[in-house]
This record gives sequence, structure tokens and C-alpha cells, in this order.
Amino acid sequence: MYGPRYGQLSPWVADLAHRSDTIGFPRARLILEAQARLMQFLRRVVEQILQGIDLEGPGSSTKWLETTRLGFRKTGDVAFWSSYTYQPFSAPPIFNVDAMLSLAKARMDATGDHLLLLQTDIPYMRRQIKLVNECQIIKGAPREMAYSLIMQDFLGDIEVNLYWKRVFDEFEHLKRCYIRFRDHIHPGERLPKKYDKALGALELLLVNAMHSRSAHLQAIIPQRPGFRRHWNFKEDPENEQIKISRKGDTLTGLFYKDPLEWCLMQLQGPPDDQQRFDHALLFAFLDEHISTCKASDRARLDETLYEKLSDYAAIHELLVAVRLHRPQNTNRDIDDVYQNDDRKAWRYEQKNHQLTE
Repeated sequence: MYGPRYGQLSPWVADLAHRSDTIGFPRARLILEAQARLMQFLRRVVEQILQGIDLEGPGSSTKWLETTRLGFRKTGDVAFWSSYTYQPFSAPPIFNVDAMLSLAKARMDATGDHLLLLQTDIPYMRRQIKLVNECQIIKGAPREMAYSLIMQDFLGDIEVNLYWKRVFDEFEHLKRCYIRFRDHIHPGERLPKKYDKALGALELLLVNAMHSRSAHLQAIIPQRPGFRRHWNFKEDPENEQIKISRKGDTLTGLFYKDPLEWCLMQLQGPPDDQQRFDHALLFAFLDEHISTCKASDRARLDETLYEKLSDYAAIHELLVAVRLHRPQNTNRDIDDVYQNDDRKAWRYEQKNHQLTE
């Protein structure tokens, strides 16, 4: 799928296939057909742009300038989504360790500042308590239980900050490996072993965070003021739990009646499920809807949800960047990482043992 032999049939070699240097015939045929359709579309676009130009005359960009003067359509930023929200206006993705390290550090610093303000700024602390207290389960709980639930939410903020510290440490380790082995990374060749293991461990840390964040969204979205009217909350005395169930519409019907909630529900669930929409598409859909919907609908996404979705999008961006690395890294098993990677992130995870894949 690259180089002078692009598109040619080749013998099956497991290592080459796992690195995506070669692809199985059914999938490769779909890719080639998709590329052919894309080229046909782009050709028609160019023909329409150049329509009416005198081909006998000297080359000129007059019509192009007239077309671009009207401006290309691009929605405004409403939050820190993934850069893949604006794919038509973005450069092709490249594996830039420094850019990913900078993104991880920005998230680590932002969550650290949040914790610092909670401890030093009383008005900020009160405001955060008020935001957390808007959750339906906390509002309906007895006072002592509500206090406990608010503290658990703040402990979750600490966990998020510790997570970004671990991601930052893993990216620093990856950068050291990259600088050491970058002259030995070539298409069609096996990655250097230490660099391959560093990429695999980082991918494992990120994909499991996608699992945990999607589960957290599933728990928090129905409780926020803008969405809880569509949900039932029923207490189960035997298990001392509160069961949440949705009222009325199916997911398909929800797309037409409430696109915002449809999109947020699609963001939940396992990130690698083949039956789900791609996260980049969903973030683009969300950005488009927020920029065009009524102010009352936009206000349903409160500050708490914006922050959690922003964090979610940052993890998605890093995970996609790692998975687009070519040659691809080898998938690693969590037990193998625990046994062989003696770094801060994995010593912490082994002690708390939250990762599962």
C-alpha cells in the first residue's frame, strides 16, 4: 500500500500485514475503489472551478481569486475539540512527538491549575461545588451522602490530573526512544524493539482512557440539567443504587428530534466497536450543530460537559496520532506491560489495577 509497488498483489507475510505495509485483498479493493471515486470527485470540482477559462490564453488565477474571495465555509471554535473536526482545512496528519507532548502537557497543566484553585481560592471552590451539585443524583440525595458524592467528584479530578501526568511521562519516554532510533525507522521494516514497545504501551494507556471516559459520559450526561428531563431515576433499595433509564424515543428517532443528545449518546461506549460512528465524525457533527442551533439548545451543554468533552477529545486526538504511525506498532498485552515496563505510569496502574486490555 505504498511505494513503487503500490496496488500490486504480494505474498501474505504476517509481519507486513500487522504493520499495514500490506492489506488483505477485500479491504485493499475497497480502499482502491474509494480512492478512485475521490479522484473523480476532485476532478469534477477542478473542472467546475476552471469552467469558462480561455485555455488558449496565458495562465491566470483570476477565477480562483474570485471564488475564494467569497470565503470557504468553516464553523467557529466553540471548545477544544480534536483537530480532526476541521479535516478539510487541516494539513495531513503527521506523527509529531513534540506536538503530542505539548498537548499532553497542556492538559496536565490545566487539570493541575484546577486542583490548585480548589485548594487556594474559596469562591472558585464554592462555584465548583455548585456545578457538581447540579447532578440529579446529588440533588436528590440526603445531605451527608451528597457531601460524599461531591468529594468523590473532586477525587475524580485528582485522578484525571494524575492520568495526564502519566501520559506526559509516557510521551517523554517515547520521545527519548524516537530520538535514539529515528534513523532506523523506515517503511516496510520492523520498528526498533524498544520504540515499538513504547508505542504499544502508550496506545494501551490511551485506549483504556477512552473506555473509562466514555463510561463516565454515560453516567454524567443524564444527570446534567440540560438532559435529565429525558431520563428516569429509580432507587434500588436492595443494592443501594440508582437505576437510570431513558424515556421514550429510540436512538434513531432521537437523531431527528434531539440531534445534540443523539451525538452525545453516540460518543459513549467502546471506542473500537465496529458498529459505532467514528469519533472524528461525531465531534464534527457536534461542532456543526452547536454553531447552527438555537441558543437555548446550545445552553444545554454546560461548563462541566464542555470540560469533560474537551478532555475526551484530547485523548482521542493522541490515540489517533499514535495509531496512524507507520510502520504500525505491535499491540501489547496489559500483563506484559506490567511485567516489563518499570516506569512511573505503569507502577501506578499496577498498584491501582484499573486497565483491562
